[in-house]
Amino acid sequence: MTYQLWHPTQLTDIEKYYPNTTLDCTVYNDAFEEYTDAFEKKQLDPRIKQFKIIIVRGFLSALMPGYMSKPIKYLRNLGLHVVMAPIRSGGSVLTNASLLVNYLPCDQNYMLLCHSKGGLDLLSALKLFPGAPCFRCLKGIAFSQTTTGASAVMNELSGFIPLQSSTLCYRFKNKVMMTGIKSSFHGPAAYDLTTPGIEKNRQIYREANLSCPLVSVASWSIKPSSWVDSYHQRLNHFNPGVAHDGQFYLTDQLWADKGVQLVLGGIDHAQPGMGELGFDPGLFWEALLQMLINRL
Repeated sequence: MTYQLWHPTQLTDIEKYYPNTTLDCTVYNDAFEEYTDAFEKKQLDPRIKQFKIIIVRGFLSALMPGYMSKPIKYLRNLGLHVVMAPIRSGGSVLTNASLLVNYLPCDQNYMLLCHSKGGLDLLSALKLFPGAPCFRCLKGIAFSQTTTGASAVMNELSGFIPLQSSTLCYRFKNKVMMTGIKSSFHGPAAYDLTTPGIEKNRQIYREANLSCPLVSVASWSIKPSSWVDSYHQRLNHFNPGVAHDGQFYLTDQLWADKGVQLVLGGIDHAQPGMGELGFDPGLFWEALLQMLINRL
């Protein structure tokens, strides 16, 4: 099947699809126009080659074959030095904070592309290891769909909120899903995305000090992409008419107090790592890198 190629202006009418979403996107118009311009020009500033590009992976990504392979190949074809940080997609934010600090370079300038929970892992590292030498070389950060709030899906699977259905089939399905998360060593990360987990670490995220530019993407979508990380039916049930990306609600993905905020429609939660449905993850991240270069 052939899909229309994704474009930032392709899906902008949130109220049409999610009438109960209360968000004034005009506040983010300047950033949206800058991103759209970078997306369309496809002319990455050559200064970017001074930096190592390090991807900080998201929750469940180890269970997604080919995760980040498309954007890594795309960016390497532009002549960039791109690597994936060796953190655990199922690890807690505290575990991954330590792994990040031990891995990030202390002798080479770099930028970080953080997908989903990867942003929380980074904020934890910045707060818990504020004097780490590696952070002197950090020159830019991009977040994609990093949440400030809990995942309703993880809350339901973990038993922190009532099941949306009490049928035997539904309860069995949830048990199988949670068993899979735990048996694949993703339990600690899943807990960090529940309400108790978010509240436990909220102060860490709030107090993390960023000494370089941050560009953050909050996204929403109307159809699921990857089966392993997209739960439209569940999120629509818990908060009817409220925009989400299949994993997190839109208004929980806002980090405007820490940097430049973008709101983009038509991006499902897994797509920045997987592509699919006409979405080019390489071009998506390239435009974010251009925005970071614009702020040097």
